[in-house]
Amino acid sequence: FPFYDAFGRNLRVRKDGKIITPEGQLLGDNADIFDICGNKIQRSATLGTGTRKKLEVQSYLSDGQPKIIGYITIDQGYTTLLEVIQSIKKSLIESNNKVSSIIALFDGTPIPDSERETRIASNFLPILYVNCLNSQGKKVQIDTSPFRIEISHQEIDDQMELSKQEEFNKQLALL
Repeated sequence: FPFYDAFGRNLRVRKDGKIITPEGQLLGDNADIFDICGNKIQRSATLGTGTRKKLEVQSYLSDGQPKIIGYITIDQGYTTLLEVIQSIKKSLIESNNKVSSIIALFDGTPIPDSERETRIASNFLPILYVNCLNSQGKKVQIDTSPFRIEISHQEIDDQMELSKQEEFNKQLALL
């Protein structure tokens, strides 16, 4: 479930349990956090279990039937839908599929790009339905064998820390 700081900004929990703001900065240990209704919640209740789950990814064929295109192992309660979609796209491009965009579906309705970073992938268990589109906006038929991906949340957090440090170093160089 999403949770927010006192300013209403959506927060994210790293694998190590630290809470970070949308800007990628650590939230102070004494800062209050709230649920979607504005009720103050305990930090221990916000942290995921850290268990790994397998998410089946299916795409609809031109005849409307779903086809399994892959499996992704995710960190329950941590991995975002954006991370999953980026991993799917990378895997499909590496297997020579001409995919330019991937649209995740929830109850048959496309999820807007603006919500991908705040949606937790484990909320879609056991199956995530997607539409894979080419550059003309037409459905791409995935003909390769199903992919298998493991998303390392720790690796993503480390990469985020590194990019924040590089950005800080660039700002220092400008002074």
